Amino acid sequence: MMKREDITEKEFNDYTVRLIPKLRQQPRHKWTQIGTLTDNVPRFIEICQYLANEGHFDDEDGYLIIEVWKDSLIRLDATYLMKSK
Repeated sequence: MMKREDITEKEFNDYTVRLIPKLRQQPRHKWTQIGTLTDNVPRFIEICQYLANEGHFDDEDGYLIIEVWKDSLIRLDATYLMKSK
């Protein structure tokens, strides 16, 4: 099980500050291959899971705003995109 100290400051910043804006650039409902975002997909999934459990990917109502499918695709939740426009 991952802990905060297992994540470098650069990784923490990349995932909490840069990931959502990067995904926001994609058209609504479009999935992004995780392999295009990182060379280490298992670590990406592990970090995202940890950060999601800690609430870093929750909207103001407490709902998770990212979706991961089969540990290979990621996108922003369509409801979040509609609410945030």
